[in-house]
Amino acid sequence: MAHRFFPDPAFGWAFCLTLAGLAFAAAWIDTLRGVVPNKLTVLTLALGLGFHAVRGGWLGSVGTPVWLLTPGGLLVGATDGLLYGLIGFAVAFAVMFALWAFGTCGGGDVKLVAAVAGWVGLPYFPLVWIGSAVTLVVWTLLRILAAGGKPGTRTTYSLPLAVATVAVLLTLFWTPLGLPPLRPAPNPPAADARPPIDPN
Repeated sequence: MAHRFFPDPAFGWAFCLTLAGLAFAAAWIDTLRGVVPNKLTVLTLALGLGFHAVRGGWLGSVGTPVWLLTPGGLLVGATDGLLYGLIGFAVAFAVMFALWAFGTCGGGDVKLVAAVAGWVGLPYFPLVWIGSAVTLVVWTLLRILAAGGKPGTRTTYSLPLAVATVAVLLTLFWTPLGLPPLRPAPNPPAADARPPIDPN
């Protein structure tokens, strides 16, 4: 990342766990009922924008850049955080609306993806989108194989979206969340304990 995303690891955990919880709640309801409630989608977007306002204000108050605006204190930081979320939402909504117009996704998918993009922002929305598409293809193939090659089972988009969202969050923010490195740093070569030889 170009600069610090979370003010501290505790805030990062609250951010990631809240988003993951909302995404999987949407997937669970969608799997059971075949629809993602608008109230849940609106709540997801509203909480995402709220988190970004707090995140931006916090970073701005300590002089850390948030996204587009020059660091200028709490208010500028909070505004920059809101812009980060709103632009991510708007771009994702436009992309998904175009797909909906061609009949490739449902209206609930448009709103849910846009709400999640309001959390991850424009820089990371493509990663979630591509990841969810790959997860959807793999999941659909596995379901078809499990059904003996009969593609008759209903496939929702919300579950692959939730899985991809969590995968992207962990990939991007593993270190900022304070998690240990996946690969330990190599040990430096041991220094020779013997005293140097005097050439004289």
